[in-house]
Amino acid sequence: MKNNLLFKFILFVVALVTLWISRESIAAMWSWINDREMVTASMEHLGIWGPIVLCVLFVLQVFLAFIPGQALMVACGYLYGFWGGFLLSWLSLVVGGEAAFVLARYHGRSFAEKWIAPSVLSRWDKSSEGQGVGFFALSLVMPLVPNDAMCYVAGLGKISHRRFSIANLLGRGLACIITSWIGAFGMHAPLYVWLMVIALVALFIGWIVYKKGGNFPKMKKQLANTAGMLIAKAYQKMFGLKYEVKGLESLPAGPKIIAINHTNVTDAVFLPLIFAKMPRFIVQGDLFQIPILGNILKETGQIPVDPEDRQKAFDQAREWLRQGETILIFPEGQLVPFGERVKAWTGAVRLSLATGAPIIPLGIYADPQNVTALMIKRNGRARKGLYQFRGSCHLHFSAAWQPDPSKRKPFQIHAQTDELMDRIYSLVAEAQKESPCVSHTLLSPILQW
Repeated sequence: MKNNLLFKFILFVVALVTLWISRESIAAMWSWINDREMVTASMEHLGIWGPIVLCVLFVLQVFLAFIPGQALMVACGYLYGFWGGFLLSWLSLVVGGEAAFVLARYHGRSFAEKWIAPSVLSRWDKSSEGQGVGFFALSLVMPLVPNDAMCYVAGLGKISHRRFSIANLLGRGLACIITSWIGAFGMHAPLYVWLMVIALVALFIGWIVYKKGGNFPKMKKQLANTAGMLIAKAYQKMFGLKYEVKGLESLPAGPKIIAINHTNVTDAVFLPLIFAKMPRFIVQGDLFQIPILGNILKETGQIPVDPEDRQKAFDQAREWLRQGETILIFPEGQLVPFGERVKAWTGAVRLSLATGAPIIPLGIYADPQNVTALMIKRNGRARKGLYQFRGSCHLHFSAAWQPDPSKRKPFQIHAQTDELMDRIYSLVAEAQKESPCVSHTLLSPILQW
């Protein structure tokens, strides 16, 4: 015990002596950090090492409160322009925030209190209790909130790492856009920067209204519908995707089942864009667990499929059909690359037999050269996703088809499902030939949905 105390005393004395010897260098460093013009001049002289030094400083400022993060963010925009400054500061701060969160979660309050005053942690612990993505995203932007401290508060709280990461990306992103904008343009930013800031602010306000809108279900549904459409349109515009539609104008009014092949994830982006009213998708249940996307799916009335209880999804779809809604279903039940074929599920045929609603086969074709395979991890499982990032997509509808109601035995339902898939793949073959299609820019969707 005595030896341990003596060792600590020696270390303390050595630290004091080191600080005294280095006092002039430390004072110069302190002066440099707090002088924006001096930081800017120094970074220009460092050349390629400048971004690396700034990245290290951004990460360190999450732990060392005396490093002025906002000044560095503004200087970053001044030095490297809007996009360069934004990306450098954003990625660095996200890394620092993730490190603070993980260390606080694994090492507890004693670790966090080494970097953040205990009174600050206690005060914000109470404010953040039970809060989610929106709260922590805003806390990383608001000027009167100890932004870096909130990373430790989140680590000590109950929010999941995944949800905090989303908040970290969003909150730091908005903060870096604003500071990089000031550094690069002052108040004379280009139009696209103004639009970006306005869009992000609107997103935050919409999220807050959505979370507080429990007593206004219609408003929440409308917000979710708007958000879903904006995501779909943004994806399409971002990658310059085009789509051509044939046969949509002949769809019957009233309840119907649209049965579709599923070549890639982007199918779900194009489909909402071509209908005047959002149909009800039957989708994998685990998608409802994804933050933001899950809320949109839930509020817009989409139908989750639980592999352990598929009957529940069938009953929900049947009820929507009886209320006059349109159901979109992927009979293959999984992503199936072009040229491959799997045994389809019988849900579409059984729904039609149960409700009398007609089935409209829809074949979707995208050139396989324009489809990219990406490995993603969801719920701890690695999965391969297929995405379209370029080119065109062709969607061919056929006339309504009705299964034979006299053929209800299991083997007959399977045979009718095979017939349905033959019709769908025939439409895919037509689309592959790039037959003349009605351009979506000229198409007037049927409004009786």
